[in-house]
Amino acid sequence: MLSTTLIILIVALGLLLIIVFIGSTCALRPLRRTGSFAPDKNKLSPENPISSSSELLQVSDASVATDAENEAIEATAEAIAETSSEEMPQATEPRYSRTDISFPASDLPPVSVIVYAQCNEERLNLYLHQIMAQDYPAFEVILIFDGGAEAAADMKDILTARYPNICITFVPSNSHNLSRRKLAWTLGMKRASHDIVLTTAANCEIPSRFWLRQMLTPMTFPGVDVVLGATRFDFSELTGPGKWYNQFDRVIANASWINSALTGKPYRGDCYNMVFRRKLFFDINGYATTIGKPYGDDDIFVGQITNDKNTRVVISPETLLTMDWGVSTGRVRISLKEQQMSAAKELPRAPFIRRGLLSTCMWLTLILAAAIITSSLLLMPPELPWPAIAAAALLLLFWGLCIASYRKAATALQAIRLWWSVPVFMLWRPIANLFFRWRHRKANFMDFIWNGYE
Repeated sequence: MLSTTLIILIVALGLLLIIVFIGSTCALRPLRRTGSFAPDKNKLSPENPISSSSELLQVSDASVATDAENEAIEATAEAIAETSSEEMPQATEPRYSRTDISFPASDLPPVSVIVYAQCNEERLNLYLHQIMAQDYPAFEVILIFDGGAEAAADMKDILTARYPNICITFVPSNSHNLSRRKLAWTLGMKRASHDIVLTTAANCEIPSRFWLRQMLTPMTFPGVDVVLGATRFDFSELTGPGKWYNQFDRVIANASWINSALTGKPYRGDCYNMVFRRKLFFDINGYATTIGKPYGDDDIFVGQITNDKNTRVVISPETLLTMDWGVSTGRVRISLKEQQMSAAKELPRAPFIRRGLLSTCMWLTLILAAAIITSSLLLMPPELPWPAIAAAALLLLFWGLCIASYRKAATALQAIRLWWSVPVFMLWRPIANLFFRWRHRKANFMDFIWNGYE
């Protein structure tokens, strides 16, 4: 007859097995689905990357176009012209877009690229070099300066002469108490000539000449109105364990909205890498419901223009943009998290419940496994404490699945690929978020205050 202690241990093992099953099948699903975009090991680098011209990188006076710079631009144009678009295979429509999408140039729609420019002159020159090198048949660039009329006027004549498909305007310098970024994109929407727009920023690094091509290909499929891309932060300015944890935290957050979009319930995107039909913007009066708030353009707005059929996700080495905030990276990351925290109350609850479920499973698995192992070693015969072995095996199995799922998602999003720090960070994340909410609890009262990064 089984002793009471053994019965309790068997029941506890059964409960542990159920928690591991729930965590593995449900809670880890966003990471697994994001990991499905991970490229093969031999395709981690983007195809047809944009070569950096040293002449363009070292431009210090935008008012003078040197002969070397003009030659570099002409060489880029010739390289693009030599690219044979007809050699690319015809793609059939997948349910969700991935890295192998390519279409003949004749089938790609024209697009207006609306660029929010808040960076320095050197960074702007590099960005314009990268976007003008795009292998795309018809696009215009609408550059919105967040520096007032003076900054725009200084650059307008130079840039329009150098790039015939660029239009330059500005955000008035006295436009405070509202989101300057959303105001900039609203101005861009009104100026856009094409029916399809892409919103982005000039401090993005474009990895490949195929960025526009891959982002716009899903728009050729019937019924597709929105394409969601992604960006990654350049964390090179950060140091220490925080550099690892911040990348981990961003992967978890991105995996949540990517999973929802893939399951037909999009609730968030990335406003710096997003394509949609211009008509949708005006149908809902643009950002009218959130114009006075620093958030809403990558979550509330996405929820208003998307449904279970009109949205696709594109993530690949060619389309993943890198946001370069320089020494302000840490501050911008905190500002972004504040905005997402404030917007969460207006978004669907299911993605946040799933994230909470993963944290709950992590803690319950650790606590229950520790209790079983301790009880088994103290109360069972020392020759064969099999409940302790079974509990340790289930714990390691769950942690191994967490590590594998995260590493795959991190590969897709080009974040740091961690090992045993993954379960540690998963256990720490709810505590860190609790501290963050407490420290930034007044963020909700700052919705109408411009903080310099919006």
